[in-house]
Amino acid sequence: MYQEILGTIVEPITIHTLGGQSTITIYNQDFMVIVNASGNSYHVDEALFNTVYQRYQQLPTEDRVRAGQYTHPLWEDCPNLISPPYIAAVINHFTI
Repeated sequence: MYQEILGTIVEPITIHTLGGQSTITIYNQDFMVIVNASGNSYHVDEALFNTVYQRYQQLPTEDRVRAGQYTHPLWEDCPNLISPPYIAAVINHFTI
């Protein structure tokens, strides 16, 4: 799914976060870059994306859009404490 999404991003795309109160912008720089509303950028490689995607698929549908499902303590093996909720928003945007 990572490569499929990356292939569709020709120009930066701005989407809402899972909570809907903020936005993130997704860039294709031969890898995914997510920039939050504060201007902080996060490099997303395919391995991290796939880990979050697996988590997304394991969750019940109603929990997939809850940012807390992608950080501690609800996700004990969370590989990164900041970018997974943003990655989940990307997945959700392109899945719907």
